[in-house]
Amino acid sequence: MRVFLEGQAITESDIHEFIPMELSSYVTKDKIINLVGYIKNRNGRMCIVLPKVFSDEFVGNFNNTNEDTSSKNWLDSYAILLYRILKKYDSNLRLKNYISEKIDRTKKVGTLDAILDLIGYYNKHSYLYTLKKKNSNSVNPMNANWSRLIVKGTGRFIDDELFFDSFLNSKWRYSEEDFLLMLLNTEINNIAQRYGLIKKVEGAILSQKDYRNFLKKPLTLLKRAKRNYYRDDFLKLYKALYGYYSQCEIQNGKSEIEYLVTGSFQLVFEDMVDDLLSTEEMVDTFKYNKDGKIIDHIYSYKDAFGGIGGVYIGDSKYYKDDSDIAGQRWKQYSYARNVANYISISAEPICIRLKRFIQDDRVYGYYPIPNFFISAYVENDPIISDSTVFFKYNDIQKPCKTQVYENRLFDRDTQHVLYFQINLIHLGNKYLEGWTVEQKNLIKEYIRSKWISYLTENYEFWVFDDTVDIETFIKSYYFDTYGKFVYDANNCRYIFATEVGKGGNILSLLNMNSISGTEYCLS
Repeated sequence: MRVFLEGQAITESDIHEFIPMELSSYVTKDKIINLVGYIKNRNGRMCIVLPKVFSDEFVGNFNNTNEDTSSKNWLDSYAILLYRILKKYDSNLRLKNYISEKIDRTKKVGTLDAILDLIGYYNKHSYLYTLKKKNSNSVNPMNANWSRLIVKGTGRFIDDELFFDSFLNSKWRYSEEDFLLMLLNTEINNIAQRYGLIKKVEGAILSQKDYRNFLKKPLTLLKRAKRNYYRDDFLKLYKALYGYYSQCEIQNGKSEIEYLVTGSFQLVFEDMVDDLLSTEEMVDTFKYNKDGKIIDHIYSYKDAFGGIGGVYIGDSKYYKDDSDIAGQRWKQYSYARNVANYISISAEPICIRLKRFIQDDRVYGYYPIPNFFISAYVENDPIISDSTVFFKYNDIQKPCKTQVYENRLFDRDTQHVLYFQINLIHLGNKYLEGWTVEQKNLIKEYIRSKWISYLTENYEFWVFDDTVDIETFIKSYYFDTYGKFVYDANNCRYIFATEVGKGGNILSLLNMNSISGTEYCLS
């Protein structure tokens, strides 16, 4: 397999060998390849174009070694992972009735599909290896009393199909040494060794001699073996094996070009992050702004002040260099203001429910909306990277802040943007496997904890009981206090916030009016 990197300059010979005419628009005049995905040329050679967040060094080391190293096995596995990601993204677009113009593919992408079909069959039909023997008094299986078997309940349903376990009579039984099962075990082990997509099986396999003899005429021998099978699950196995070996025979001769690629991997990355964070109701209501802006990710979660319906806004950034992200922060500020405005004036049920977590109805203070970027990263050596750490706070990129008036946290025009990173390989695996609710909430809680840490480092907070004195004070000093106070209706109190070391003037006025509060720690 040959490996390229998105955004990499490739040679004229590589273009001629791996890039079909249909994909020539993805190669610039400077021979820069601007796509991500899987390609197989007419000679059966595969190439994979990795996302640009992989390191140049890793790709270079892979292409410069001819040994059967762990990196080759790992990349074989990642090639199929990337293929499955693009295939799912393409399917998602079609399910949403979107034209899948962001994905280019041949009508048939048979090689990888055949491998995946075989793995899928093995995973779904594992019960074939655990069937236990049942006695039958009938010598001739054609004379079996099926009515009696059904009444006595000796059968069982698996995947909505009725099965009677293997019988003592050899004509009734499929053993672990059945030819098709042994052939399946053999190929699953081969796939496990080459691609690392599945663990090796411990069941019986074909001997090397039998396997070599079989590979001389696999399709012919499979057709002969088919005559001995009648059960639906074994006929499905026959079809999966036949499709797999058909592709093997095609590769031995002149094969067709296959590819599944995209020139817009940033949209695929966005869909993967959306699958992790966004909630359908929030997306349906707020994703598309009236000014044409489109929010990448939005969801509702506990805010920093004890509310359970805070709004969080995220934006996916697929850049090789994270320093390019900062220039996009102004768009994020607009997203937050647009959402705050819409919730404040809309009569939709979801907006009515969220409004008290956006703006209070006494002093009209705006709760700050957590706003953040998520960028993709891959370790320099992805093979040995720590898979337990896949989502992290970006300490290198300092949070961005914008404000019209100084020291007004609870002002709609005071906006903050934090930075996070997510491991692209882990994200892809979970995109296919599916996130649990607990896993999603762990990520959201981590974002919330970093948001609270940021506020605590930059602001000081006090709480005041809901009394006539504090309400009168805020009205009397409205221009001095606007944007510094917000009314917390959930706990019937006022929260005062000031930048660290800048609250002396307001605190002095409160003391002069004999109004005392308590320092407040966000949690």
